Amino acid sequence: TTGLFLTDTIDLLHKWALPNYVIPSGGYGIIWADEDGSQGDMHANFKLSNLGEQLVLTNIDSLVIDSITYLPQADNIAFGRSPNGTGLFNMLSPTFNANNDSPILINEISDMVIVYPNPFADVLFLNKNAKIEVRNILGKLIYDSVNTNKIQTSDWAPGVYFIHLKNKKQTFKVIKI
Repeated sequence: TTGLFLTDTIDLLHKWALPNYVIPSGGYGIIWADEDGSQGDMHANFKLSNLGEQLVLTNIDSLVIDSITYLPQADNIAFGRSPNGTGLFNMLSPTFNANNDSPILINEISDMVIVYPNPFADVLFLNKNAKIEVRNILGKLIYDSVNTNKIQTSDWAPGVYFIHLKNKKQTFKVIKI
C-alpha cells in the first residue's frame, strides 16, 4: 500500500507515510507510534500519548479515511474497534497482532479502577472506592486511605505522583499541574 499517511496533528496530514507493506490474508500490520524510526520502517515519526490524543489516517489527496480522538487510557486495556475493524471503539482486552473479536471479560473491565483527571489540579477522583496510598517521585508517602474515591490535592506541589491500589496491586502515575 502506498499513498497512505498517519498523523497525530490535523495540521500536518502527511506526517508519516505508511511504508509499502503487504498484509497477508488474515494477518495484521503493527505500527509503533514511538518516534523511533531507527527500529524499522513500521515505527512512526510521532508518539501517541496515553493521556488522550487524535490519530488520523489520510491518503495522498489529504482525504481523511479514518480518525479517532481518544481520552486518557488505562493500563493493560486496549482501545479498539469491535467488531474487529468495523465497530465502534471500545475498551477491550488487549489482542496484540490478533482479532479484536475475542471475548471481552466484562467483569475484568468493570472491576477496573480508573483514576481521573490526569493531569490534575486540586482534586483526583477514582471511579470506585479503593484502598490506596499515594507517593511522590522520591517515594515519600503523601496520602493513605482505606476507602476513598476522592483525593483533595490542592496542597500538593506540582509534579509526578504514584497512586498504588493496595487490594489490586496496581499503580497509576499521575501528574499534578
